[in-house]
Amino acid sequence: MNNPSSPGYLPVSQDFQVRQPVAEQGFMVTDSDWAYLKKKVSNIGPGGVGYHTASSVALGVAGSAFVAALSVPKDLTLYGVSSNLLCWGVFLLFGILGFMAFHFARAQKKVAGRSIEDAMEEMNRIEKRCRPT
Repeated sequence: MNNPSSPGYLPVSQDFQVRQPVAEQGFMVTDSDWAYLKKKVSNIGPGGVGYHTASSVALGVAGSAFVAALSVPKDLTLYGVSSNLLCWGVFLLFGILGFMAFHFARAQKKVAGRSIEDAMEEMNRIEKRCRPT
């Protein structure tokens, strides 16, 4: 195996044994089933990541606006509008948007979970069909 006279000799400090792969049972799958399964698996994606991020950002803005509404002087105005009123408006708007985005993230996660279940059902169907009875 590690013979110095053989071409491509590579000196190593230890002899290695090459193991052969263990023979396993396989399934005969038709091309149409394989293409269908590949399509199902390729449609699986991360569920709700974009909406979850938007929800976190919106709720962070709402939290900052809440703290600002409690700490900004009452007589301060921005563009002719009371800053206190403006902070409460930002808090309310971004709070609603944050909770809506969180709701959409949960709904999108359910859809992604369903596509995983669909792919697993198809794999189980192929496995049942190919098992010897």
